[in-house]
Amino acid sequence: MGQGEPDSTFSFTLFPEWLRGQGYTTFFTGKWHNNTSKMSQAFSGGENIFIGGMHWPKDGGHRRPQLWHFDTTNAYAPEDKWQAEEFSSAMYSNAAVKFIREQDGKKPFCLFVAYTAPHDPREAPDEFLQLSDTAKIQLPPNFSPQHPFDNGHLQTRDEHLAPFPRTPERVKADIAAYYAMISEVDAEIGRVLDELEARNLLDNTIIVFAGDNGLAVGQHGLYGKQSVYEHSVGVPLIIAAPGIQGGRKAETLCYLYDVFPTLAGLLGVEAPESVEGKSLLPALQREDSRIREQALLAHAREMRAVRTDDDWKLIQYFVKGKSHQQLYNLKEDPWETNNLANDPAFQEKKETLAQLLIQSIEEYDDAFIQPYISLDQQNFDSPVEVTITQPFSETELRYTLDGSEPNAQSPIFKTPFSLSTSATIKAAVFREGRPISQTTSAEARISSHIRAISLLTPASEKYPAKGNLTLVDGMNGTTDASAGHWLGYEGEDFEAVVELKEEQTISEVGIRYLSHTGSWIFPPARLEVSFSSDGKKFGNAIEQDLPPLPAPEAPEAITWKKAINGQKARFVKFKAKNIRNCPDWHLGKGGKAWLFVDEVVIRAGNPPE
Repeated sequence: MGQGEPDSTFSFTLFPEWLRGQGYTTFFTGKWHNNTSKMSQAFSGGENIFIGGMHWPKDGGHRRPQLWHFDTTNAYAPEDKWQAEEFSSAMYSNAAVKFIREQDGKKPFCLFVAYTAPHDPREAPDEFLQLSDTAKIQLPPNFSPQHPFDNGHLQTRDEHLAPFPRTPERVKADIAAYYAMISEVDAEIGRVLDELEARNLLDNTIIVFAGDNGLAVGQHGLYGKQSVYEHSVGVPLIIAAPGIQGGRKAETLCYLYDVFPTLAGLLGVEAPESVEGKSLLPALQREDSRIREQALLAHAREMRAVRTDDDWKLIQYFVKGKSHQQLYNLKEDPWETNNLANDPAFQEKKETLAQLLIQSIEEYDDAFIQPYISLDQQNFDSPVEVTITQPFSETELRYTLDGSEPNAQSPIFKTPFSLSTSATIKAAVFREGRPISQTTSAEARISSHIRAISLLTPASEKYPAKGNLTLVDGMNGTTDASAGHWLGYEGEDFEAVVELKEEQTISEVGIRYLSHTGSWIFPPARLEVSFSSDGKKFGNAIEQDLPPLPAPEAPEAITWKKAINGQKARFVKFKAKNIRNCPDWHLGKGGKAWLFVDEVVIRAGNPPE
């Protein structure tokens, strides 16, 4: 979905939109990392707006950010952005202060200021960099040179902000830079509060301060925020409002989407029907109030956690079919350094939390619980060993081999088994006799006509999958690029040759690829399949250029197939041309684009009807 394109599923009400409907002037400045289609519906005005995830250094970074003026059409076209000459936080505070000064007091207003600091790049102004002495920085108790296992996100951009393994010297320097950026944005927020006070508006204004989830910067061997440890799920939340006593701290679990019903409670107005969450008003009135007994924590497809009000936490990982658990008593171990998951003394607690986590996942209709089918084959015509895994041992894993949907009577997977004939495997997770996951399928293929596959261009070390076998193993990759089923090429083309045991008449060929522009994964610019009898001279190519149009940001796995008639060949060459660099319309403009491939299709015999 491109910028400005309407989203038919976007039917809920945003809180500035709700306030605008009640006569408020609504104004936005700062970072907007969502679809822009509803911005002018939510906000009556705005200025110094950044559309995107971060201020890339190549585009000016924080020091000279690229911004947009408020666009009533919601287009925010690339050609309309402009280069600012002040630090990002200053630009946002400038817009906020100017807006406050323009208010005449006759109409209530909602001011939304979304600062991009302290998000990297860590380039605070010099006066703030001088505030932190690196030599005096203390390493956090949970510092580690590396994470103890693959959490599914060890190769993200954030994790490459520092070399591996992490060193105390580098971590201290980055913590100091992080503190400097926090001090800078704190000063800019102070400018906005000072302006409210100067206009005698401070005592009649509800102020909500919330932040992005935090960076690890060396904790648990991580650098980014792609985890569910406390350092990356704890979000600062401060609420000041008329009639609410200040200087108090409420120890209760909450979500950011609880802010909307809280505002409704503070204003004494009923929230729209689409609003989720719980009002935090009871905790604002009495800090010993408890809003939630537990919270579900999630990141991407690989990790989920449940955090209870009595300070216990279970983290469940499921990465490339491998399950891993961590259990922490946060009251005694707030830095999460002592994993109790394998301690016999805490197995009952772990079981209780596992059931609570499964229940929470179901309540939120979350797709985390999925089977993972792994097919191991020594050669193209050898038997296939089948292993099926899933995140929780507390549930049942049922499967079929005839392509039918698993049910409560289907066999339960217990140990790996071998198949000597091709089969369609389907698996689903069951709990108390009912399925609680979608069905996962894979094709166990025993091919008598393939001799060899040569990858003429090796895949990236980050996404090697199973090498050449990936192309014919029948394990269609999901839309999760990190699940281990895709060959990934960063700025490079894909090219492979399939050698058949003998010359055959080919009826259909194809290539399966992934599109997920939100993760910088793009459809190929060009697809080509050619044929040869000797493996040296290829011809009769089938070619197709794919239009370089903005692709949907949502992930999609696509199979490109072409029927052919009477083409004889012993060697079939497949090519997929990478677009090389992210296009101008993309947030990563100029950066290397990814191409992902996981299956090739060769069908012998008559063309499909």
